[in-house]
Order: sequence, then structure tokens, then C-alpha cells
Amino acid sequence: DGRNVGLFLQAAMKALTASKNQALDVATRTSTTVTASDLQKADIVLLAGVPELSDTALENLETRVRSGAGLALFLGPQIKPAFYNTKLYRSQQPAEGLLPLALKIEANEFARDGMPGTLTNIRWMHPMQASLQDPVLSDFPHSRFRRYGNLGGALGKNDVVLARFDDETPAIVERPIGAGRVLVFNTSANDDWSDLPRQKSFLPLVDRMLSYLSAGGVQRSFIVGDAVTFPLPEYQATSAATVMSPSGVKLTPRLIVQRGRTLLHLDDVAEAGVFRVEGVGNKDFAFAVNTARTDSPL
Repeated sequence: DGRNVGLFLQAAMKALTASKNQALDVATRTSTTVTASDLQKADIVLLAGVPELSDTALENLETRVRSGAGLALFLGPQIKPAFYNTKLYRSQQPAEGLLPLALKIEANEFARDGMPGTLTNIRWMHPMQASLQDPVLSDFPHSRFRRYGNLGGALGKNDVVLARFDDETPAIVERPIGAGRVLVFNTSANDDWSDLPRQKSFLPLVDRMLSYLSAGGVQRSFIVGDAVTFPLPEYQATSAATVMSPSGVKLTPRLIVQRGRTLLHLDDVAEAGVFRVEGVGNKDFAFAVNTARTDSPL
């Protein structure tokens, strides 16, 4: 309809990119301009109310997620239910699709009125939501949802509902798929369906979402003094991984093999900023070490 449904997400990403401690390289594409190369290079893909994707783009997206990328999927009034129900959701293999639940079509509508709905049954211990629990500073549980997708069906055994609306409809669903994972937000990425993007908790939510989705949900953001440990994607035993610190000092990490996965480990890091991991497969990547956030739980 001509509106930029990703406006609020773009604003949040711009704010996070401006931080010196954030290792973000953001590329914006439409459903018709995204290429196979874009998806193959992405560590995280955000679909903000995308109506549909071509078969080629969808195939590349599924391949990338299964190989370890994170996917955040927002619904909204612009989506085409037929595409979501036949391509993203797989009725014959419901545990294999990117969308864990189908959209119920009732009276030619795939969304229902929230009147307005609120969030319940929030999994506060989840890494993405734990920092949003503060009763004074966080307005996350007070968001109002005027509409949301009428999701139905049985969740897979590994799927987790991170929050529901007050009528028990899933609001946020997590699905591990291959080496990656999917977070489905049953709302729009702008304020068409809710006021969540206008809440002060939206930016911290996006921040935690990006950290959680990177490397298939493995922590990629640390605090000064932490030990750094996470699995290496596409690591080849013949290569030598090194870590370049923000000040330009080359560090040699310890590599640990557990259950067929190679873990990178650094003892407590004493420097804040962006660290780059080099010599891993065909692609270098980064992780952030932040100063302690003692001024606010958010």
C-alpha cells in the first residue's frame, strides 16, 4: 500500500548501529529486490510484513536459516495468507516449515481483533525477554494489540511460546530449525496492529532479539570481564582462528570440540568494543563486548 512497514524496525536498527559497541551491518531489501547473495551473507533476516517471496528467495532463506542464521518474522495487514499457509507453513510436514502455525481464514479474514489484547504468560527467563521485566522501567507487558494473526494448529515438540495474548493466541513463538532458529512476532513491525513499536521497550527488545538470533541463539554479545565462548560456524579443522581486538591486538583463542561442534573460547576479555573473528570457513564475523549496563535494567 506504499507505506514503509519496516519504518520502526529501521529506526531501531539505525539507533543500534550508531552505538560504538554494536557490530551491525544492515542491508534493506524489498521482497522483489532481495537476492540469493543477500540471503547467503546474512546472519539474521528480518521479514517485516512481507507479502510473499519468490520460490528462489524462499529456498535460499530456508537454506540459510537451516545452516545457522536467525529469522525474525513479523506479520501484518500486507501479508498474503495463501503464501504463508502453503510456503512458510507446511501442512504435510508442520515441523519443517519456517512458520510453526497456520493462519486460520475465517470470513475472508486471517486476523482477529484484540479489543485491545495484552500480553500474558510471558517467559521472563528467556534471554530475549529477561531484561524487559523491570516493573518500573519496562512498558513491554503494557503494550496493546488491536489485531493479530489468527494462528492455529499444533506446535512442534521443540517450539516454544514466549508470550500469549489474553485469549491464549500465541503472540511470540520460537522455532529451532536446523542450526538456526525462527522468532515469529504475531503483530506488525509498524503500528498498524499494535503500539509495541512506539513503546520505549521496543529498542531493547530489538537489541536482545538480534543478540539472541545471532549464531542460532548463541550469545554473541558479552560484558567486559566475561569469558567468551560460542560455536564456530563452518569451521575447518585445517584453518587457524584468530581474534582481532578493538585496539588491534591479535588474540589466539582456545578451540574446544564438543559433540561435533567447535567452540571458540577466550578467557575474561578486558576491552570493550567490536572483536572480529578471522580464519573461520569462508567468512569472518564479529562479536561485541560491552561495558556493564549498571545504569538501567533495560
